[in-house]
Order: sequence, then C-alpha cells, then structure tokens
Amino acid sequence: MKKEWFQWVCYALLVVGIMMATSAISVAASDTEKAKKTENTENETVYTVDFQDPEVQNVIKRCKYARVEGDTLFVEVPKEEGMITAMIPISLESLNEEFRGHFVVVEADFCFSDIPKPVKTYYGAKFQFNLPGNSADDCWPSLQKRPAGQDQWGTMDWTHSKSQAGWGENVTNPHLELGIQGANGHFAIKNIRLRRGHQVPASIFTQENVPQAQYTVQQLPRMRGVMSPSTVNGPREEDFAEIEKWGGNLIRWQMGLGDLRDAKQARELLWKRFDQMAEVLEMANRHHLFVVLDVHTMSGSRPVILGTPEGRDVLVEFWQETARRFKGHPNLFGYNLMNEPVSRDIEPGGPSLNEQYHRLIAAIREIDPRRPIIVDCDGAGNAEYMEFMEVFPYKNIIYSPHFYKPFELTHQLNTNQETYLSYPNPEHGWDKEFLRKQMEPIIKFQELTGARIYVAEFSCIRWAPGSEQFIADCIELFEEYGWDWSYHAFREWQGWDVEYTGKPNKPERTEEMTPRKEVLLNGFRANRMRGRMMR
Repeated sequence: MKKEWFQWVCYALLVVGIMMATSAISVAASDTEKAKKTENTENETVYTVDFQDPEVQNVIKRCKYARVEGDTLFVEVPKEEGMITAMIPISLESLNEEFRGHFVVVEADFCFSDIPKPVKTYYGAKFQFNLPGNSADDCWPSLQKRPAGQDQWGTMDWTHSKSQAGWGENVTNPHLELGIQGANGHFAIKNIRLRRGHQVPASIFTQENVPQAQYTVQQLPRMRGVMSPSTVNGPREEDFAEIEKWGGNLIRWQMGLGDLRDAKQARELLWKRFDQMAEVLEMANRHHLFVVLDVHTMSGSRPVILGTPEGRDVLVEFWQETARRFKGHPNLFGYNLMNEPVSRDIEPGGPSLNEQYHRLIAAIREIDPRRPIIVDCDGAGNAEYMEFMEVFPYKNIIYSPHFYKPFELTHQLNTNQETYLSYPNPEHGWDKEFLRKQMEPIIKFQELTGARIYVAEFSCIRWAPGSEQFIADCIELFEEYGWDWSYHAFREWQGWDVEYTGKPNKPERTEEMTPRKEVLLNGFRANRMRGRMMR
C-alpha cells in the first residue's frame, strides 16, 4: 500500500510500557471490560473486542493520539512529539473465570508505518497482554505474530496474527494493551478475537504423589564448563585446548538456526551439522572434555520448530539420526533437545511443550536407551517455570533452567550508557540470598523429584560493576545444591567473554587474568574426573 494511504489508515496501537520514558501517555481503563460473546462454527465461545462500545470509546478518547473509524482503532503519534508511549488498556477482568488455568487464543489484524527504531528492541508498535499474577517472564506476552525477520518498527502492511498466551491460576486484573511504546508513527488494529484453548500445565508443587526422576548411569561426573563460541564456522582446536587448560570439563555446543522460513530450511541447516558434531566430539576426546549437543532454538526459529507439525517432525528426525551416529561416543554427555522453549510459540491447538518432549524422548530412547537427555524449562528457561515441568517416565533425564536474574542487572546491553546497575546492590536488595530466593523453584523441584539439574546458561554482562561477584555467588549456590553448570559464554561475544576488559563500546581482549576469568577458573577447580564416559 502507498505510504500516504497507509499513514491515513494506520495509527499505532499497542501494548505496554508502564515504565516508558519521556512524556509517556497512559490511558487508565481498568474498569472497561467490553468483549462481546459469540459462537464460532465449532461451537466454541469467542469474545470480540468492540471498539464501538461506548465505554471502550470513552477510554480511547482519553488518548489524544487515538481514534476509531468503523471497526478499526487507529493511533498516530506525530514525529515532533518524540519517542513517547501512547497505549490503551482494555480490561478483560470479566473473562478471568472463563480463561483462568487455560491458554487464551487471540487473533487480530494489524499494520503499522513510519515507526523509528526505538531505544529497546521490544518497544515500538505493540499488541499484548498484561497478565499480573503470572510468572514474571509471562506477565507481558506479546500477541503479535509478524512475518519472519519483521521488527515491530518500520512499516508493515496489514497482517493477520494468531497467537496464544498462558492465563495462569493467579492472574488478576488481566487486560489487553494496544498502542505505541517508546516511539512515534502510525498503527492500526481490528478484529480482535479471543477464545479459550487447552489447559496450562499443572504445577508439580501441588501434586500429592510426585513422580521421581530415575538415573541408571551413576558414574557421570559433575559438569562444570562453558557455552561454545559461535559454531557457524565449526570448532577450533585452540578453543578446546584452552577450556581444558582452564580446568573445565564440558562444552555446550550450540547449533543455532537463525530466523527460519519453514521446516525445509530447518532440515537443511540441521543436517549440515552432522560432520561438525563428529569433529566436535573428536576434539573433545583429545582434550578430555564432555559435550552437550544443543539445538539452539531462539525467537526466530521457535515458531517453526515448536509451532508447526513439519518443524516438530524435523526435530524428531534430527535427534534420531544424531543418536544413531553418536550414541556410543565416550565424550557425548547428552542431547539438549531445544534451547529456551516458549509455549506461546506453539500454534494454537498444537501439542504442549511437555507432549513434544515426550515424543522427542521416546524417539531417542528407541535408539539410545541410556544417554542423558536434557530438557529446558518453559519461558525461555525461566526458573519460575520449573514447577510446570513434567517428570518424564524415562531414565536419565536432566532438567535445565537458565539463570539470568535479575534480568535488568545481567542484560544491560546498551553500550552507550553512562552508568550501569551494580552487584551486590543494597538499594535493590540484590545479594547472594536474593539469588538463592530466585532459585527456589529449582531447589523445590529438585527436592520433590530427585532430579539432576543442569544450569545450561548463566552470566552477567561484563560492564556491570561487581559482575564477577554475581558469577561467583551463582557458582557457589550451584555447588551447594549439586547442580551441573555451563557459563555463557566462551569467546562468543565481548559482553560475556571473560577475556575482555575495557569500556562497553571499546572492548580490549587481554591475556592477563581478569576478575571474571579468575572466578570461573576457581569454579573449575572442583572438577576432578577426566576419564571417559560410559559406552
């Protein structure tokens, strides 16, 4: 569509940003709950957001940048207003009983234009829930499914989006948020429809008879190691030699997929990895290291791998072929089925994450009955999701959270800030006991199930003052509870790399000992076993 028409038609609307910066325009509408109830062809209850409802219109009128024409909501923030937030909250409190404990499936049509790149990548044109009471990571789930590679800024023609989000048992004051966050430009949205999907997983913490994890391979040593560098160009002998020199005994070999178009592309990329994996395992053998093979799904690949039948089939076939080729290798520690899964990337009505894990585990166990299989918890590895993991009825399953808490400390990714949050931080209450409290869901899961825990990723951004103490406190807690761990990451990016010093935007690689490297090497001193694994 032509830009002139698009500007008339698309007025940015979207979700979020209560904390948004300068001149944020917020419309309080917690008591507006106008979603009409209808039936679809499958006799399911469907709720439609009605922008013509008088109460909804009253809320929209409080935002000077918003208006309604017919069935469409437009928001326009002029460029001269700067990078601001204009959002419209629409309460869904009346639907709480209907959706509580279920996924809610949401559809809508939206478009946007002339939105400049915002300060934070998750700002821009937005359409999302606010689900207070859900676990922290799932409190603000985005509902807009965009074409692969499409950011939420710039210009995008009308797109139909169908997504889902978990509506937990403890949600209070649920509402949609529509508008522009931390930007300006044009956005439009219409045809918002909601229906109830399948149940969210039940918490294992509430079960009377909790299943127990079973392990038959007793000679497995504790794992203390690192995430691999970028693996696109294959392994480098000097990296494996250096990890051995440091005293690590594990490398988690990440096989990234980038932004996937479809399952065919996923298969092509994964099948190219077999020769590389063979080389990795032989290098590991020469340097007395174990290897976790990690299909490193991220936001650009999860919608295909988790969210399509074809993508799920590819992943099953890949792991079966991997097991056929490498099940007897003495340096293979385990199969890490998928990195940081997120259930809302599963298409509405698709199999749950636990169901997908069942299928993958069973497929591998047909070929390799003993090798450990590593399953990441939901919510991109968020520890708060541990309670919703199933204890799978197979032997030698290792359960894996990632640990980046508090996220606002560990992921201070803007390299141009003048100051950064530090650790420990009395003002925020951040210290070792704070970290222990954040790990409570993992601790409780382990105590109830007897599961082996592997923290596959943890770190803190290099330029956060005291980041070395954060890493040290994490390692001490992992050791206290007997968990395996791998630091993120070895020679991958200067923000995590313990061999770098200097300012965030002027990194300097050094061969001298850095405080962060010293902490990591101290953690590796607990490694004792350099022997070969079971065959």
